[in-house]
Amino acid sequence: MKTYQLRTMGEHVLTVKKFADVVTVTRNDCTTKRIDLPPRRWAAFRQVVDDTSKSVEAVANGQQNVNFQQHIGGAYCASLTSAYRCVSLRKWFQPVDLKGEIHPTKKGVALRFNEWTNLCALFDTINSSYPDTRLC
Repeated sequence: MKTYQLRTMGEHVLTVKKFADVVTVTRNDCTTKRIDLPPRRWAAFRQVVDDTSKSVEAVANGQQNVNFQQHIGGAYCASLTSAYRCVSLRKWFQPVDLKGEIHPTKKGVALRFNEWTNLCALFDTINSSYPDTRLC
């Protein structure tokens, strides 16, 4: 198991590790939030990284009305809106009484823009260390 620990602002620590073919992104502050990315979800996630980064740039440059959401497998999505300055990787659900609308759950992790940049810097390292995660 290889672990990458990225210190961020204050007591926030972003940890990325791979164990048994699952990449786990964990954010520790007052609570611990995490998302597990098995190989297929990791591959789907890697395919939306460029579009997600473009949306991050747009929000960082002050663009309003950014509403980005991409499915990454199962009930999980990568999302970003200009109202919140973070990239959300979390599970979503559709309530029975609200047909067509999906809503985020608490299961997942929200990454600040600097944490997103740090995670993006690790992608090639993770893929080169673990070539079995390159599923396309």
